[in-house]
Amino acid sequence: MNEVNRRQFVRDTVTTAAAASAAHLLTSSTLAAEGESGESAPQPPVGAFTKSFQDRSIPEVCRIFKQMGLDGLDLTVRRGGHIDPKDVATKLPEAAQAAKAVGTKILFLTTGITDADADAYVAEQVRLGVRMGASPLPDTADALTGWLVEHPCLGPSPAGADAVRFLAEPPLNTPVRLAYRIIHDAAAATVPTPVLDVLGIRRRPGAVLRGRLLIRALRAALGASPAWAAALERCGEPRPDGVRFRNAPGTSC
Repeated sequence: MNEVNRRQFVRDTVTTAAAASAAHLLTSSTLAAEGESGESAPQPPVGAFTKSFQDRSIPEVCRIFKQMGLDGLDLTVRRGGHIDPKDVATKLPEAAQAAKAVGTKILFLTTGITDADADAYVAEQVRLGVRMGASPLPDTADALTGWLVEHPCLGPSPAGADAVRFLAEPPLNTPVRLAYRIIHDAAAATVPTPVLDVLGIRRRPGAVLRGRLLIRALRAALGASPAWAAALERCGEPRPDGVRFRNAPGTSC
């Protein structure tokens, strides 16, 4: 059980980081193009992760984020999150409507996807996309990767270069920066080569393995997340055997 959870944690970490970097690149390219045309480029939207608000309903989180001045949500769509993946076809549109009702948006989705689940997950999103009238709709994980790699907005820009520099050398103290660099390189190693070429990033041999070892060490030192413990308690489920959490049973908030 421990090993499976660790592998999932690593996969979630590097996938989320890679997706965030790619999304920022596409946004930055669009904004740069608008700036070159002489028009005033809008500021990118600012959102927050909803993991720390999972004890509140999605409409309530939307209201809170709106009051905080945020543009939208990074919504958890995973086991123990705001929306379970099996309910996404019905509950995600409801969440989008709740956000729209208070003048905010769902900007990102954070989920947990294994290699075996990837095509099934994309197929679920295709069914949702059909209901919402979206197009195009790549129907496999490979097709989705191809669509992203061949996207016309994918290209170098000054804003994109700034983002890459910041992600590569953030303002952290030396010990933290060393650990962060391992995670950065592991995330970069999961990004398709054409995107890395645009970003000017070189895939480092062994980066994913080093990332896994680091996360394994952190998990052993820190224990499992209290947020997971809180989700289990809300669902009335026992804590898995062999998993050490950071907090004692009954103390999750």
